[in-house]
Amino acid sequence: MTFFLIYGEDSTGKSVQSISICEMAENALYVSLEVKNRKLLRNVSFDHEEILVFDKTNKIACIDTFNKLGKTIEKIMNENKYSTVVLDGIYDIPRWAEKVVIQEIQKKHPGQTTVGANNLAGWAARNTLAYLPMERMSVWAENNDCDVFITTLMTDEYVGEKKIGRTADAKGRLKKTADVRVHLTKDGRGYMAKFEKVPGWAKEGDAESLLKGKDALAMEFMKRGLLRQSGE
Repeated sequence: MTFFLIYGEDSTGKSVQSISICEMAENALYVSLEVKNRKLLRNVSFDHEEILVFDKTNKIACIDTFNKLGKTIEKIMNENKYSTVVLDGIYDIPRWAEKVVIQEIQKKHPGQTTVGANNLAGWAARNTLAYLPMERMSVWAENNDCDVFITTLMTDEYVGEKKIGRTADAKGRLKKTADVRVHLTKDGRGYMAKFEKVPGWAKEGDAESLLKGKDALAMEFMKRGLLRQSGE
């Protein structure tokens, strides 16, 4: 079992590379959390599912989408039919979870539309809800010898009130849980993959690799013995 966290700014190839991982991996399921992936998923040969739910105004229904995500993960774990699962684009999950918490608050305080800046219990509940799906997938993967890939964007990083840079839009415990952390970037050289964390049993590889082609990240994982190929 290997738990992967892939992150980078927008348009650094996260979805394209993740889809190629599913094409090359053993018995894969791709779970899309973004509308933009629809075009990329046309004519693919592996199983895939979009969990977004829309309201009558064609806006994402946050609570219904969050509930569908939970049901989808429950189904994955109960059926136990996939060896590789990709959750692509988790950065909006905290916002959806926040709406769930607000809905609960409104049962006691009708009309309240925010968690409240000083509602520490409310924010704690939101954070627990937001990362529960990934943590459940991590436990399931470990128990069933499966590989799980999660992708997210970057967000500002602060020490106190001082901005010190950019980091993966994922809680520290999720970054700690990941066996493999890969930061995707794009510069004058092209698309790059920086391997910030790999397990000790992985084969040696460059700390940073130029990704030449949509399947380049999957190939880098294979070189390091991190990805099980279809048919193996």
